[in-house]
Amino acid sequence: MGDQYYGAKASLNVWALHVNNPNEFSLSQMWVISGSFGNDLNTIEAGWQTDAYQATGCYSLMCSGFVQTNNKIAIGAAISPTSSYNGGQFDISLLVWKVIFF
Repeated sequence: MGDQYYGAKASLNVWALHVNNPNEFSLSQMWVISGSFGNDLNTIEAGWQTDAYQATGCYSLMCSGFVQTNNKIAIGAAISPTSSYNGGQFDISLLVWKVIFF
């Protein structure tokens, strides 16, 4: 058995990218993965995406069965301000952490 990890943190640059084709999207995300790419794979994914999940599936409050547990985070909301080419750069910090109670 390997080391024990209890979370991950990432800082992601935020862009307001334009997509031309309805089947295109752009995203930046971190994954926390447990198991293998077989029957026991579990993932937690956090990040941003440009198409508001119109072509890429359902990952937010619009999904059946999704449960939000924090009322201070606006899941699915627009992120502002955004970075620009040769201009200001902006990011979001994400933290996924397993809380252990003794």
